[in-house]
Amino acid sequence: MKALWTYFVQKIVGLPSGGWASLFRGRTLSRRILAPVLPAVLVVTVLFGGFSYLLVRYQIVRSIRQVMSSEAQNTARTLEGFFQQRVNDLDSLSETTLISDYNKNQGFGLGQEAAVYRRELEKFFKTFSQRAKVYYDISYVSADGRRVCSLRPSIAPDRY
Repeated sequence: MKALWTYFVQKIVGLPSGGWASLFRGRTLSRRILAPVLPAVLVVTVLFGGFSYLLVRYQIVRSIRQVMSSEAQNTARTLEGFFQQRVNDLDSLSETTLISDYNKNQGFGLGQEAAVYRRELEKFFKTFSQRAKVYYDISYVSADGRRVCSLRPSIAPDRY
């Protein structure tokens, strides 16, 4: 590989076998002109390269920040809509008369009537869960902390 490089430098570029350093030896006119110009050209090239790098880097970073901001806003809107729907679901569940009817019958000591409302409440929860398709379990817990009905009665109450 070194022999190929040496051949290239000597025959094609036309440099003597001393390599690149021999380019600056001697006091010929071309060497006198090249000596002060070459460093200036190198400095300008490095400065333009650095400036271009910084400019392109700034543009890329700005573009990435815009994309990230847009994605974050879209995600926030999606999550806001999801949680707003959950609030609406809670409002819908709280407005059912089955809960108040169950509590009235339970308060009056009417166990059989309360059991009917409890089964109706379980049906309502099941239908609601199938329609919403986001709830693993819906439970009604009484004021004293006892679980009245649930879609998944096999789940231990202490896991809530």
